[in-house]
Amino acid sequence: DTASASAMVDFVKIQQSRGKPVGLALSLFSGERPIKISVRVASFGGKITVFLTQVELSGYALEGGALDLLIKNVFHPLYPDAKIGEPVDLDYNIDNVQIRPDGVKIVIKK
Repeated sequence: DTASASAMVDFVKIQQSRGKPVGLALSLFSGERPIKISVRVASFGGKITVFLTQVELSGYALEGGALDLLIKNVFHPLYPDAKIGEPVDLDYNIDNVQIRPDGVKIVIKK
């Protein structure tokens, strides 16, 4: 139940496009940068929890305390409503979501 994704991201442009000020922590990540995110997913009983396990930013891998600092000072200011490590209700009568090497399996409640 793990997955990863990659993208090129400019955190400062994202924050500015929302009309919000760019803080000191975020300004350290100015310019377009490659990012790779790895997650672990737990899902059952109509809920899903996404655990961020690693972020690789410009080739530097962050885990543990460094990752927690990045989430607090960069990610949450950009996405204040995002839930990381907290269960979220699944819509559309979905019971659980399973991430597998061959794809994603979605189980509907009976």
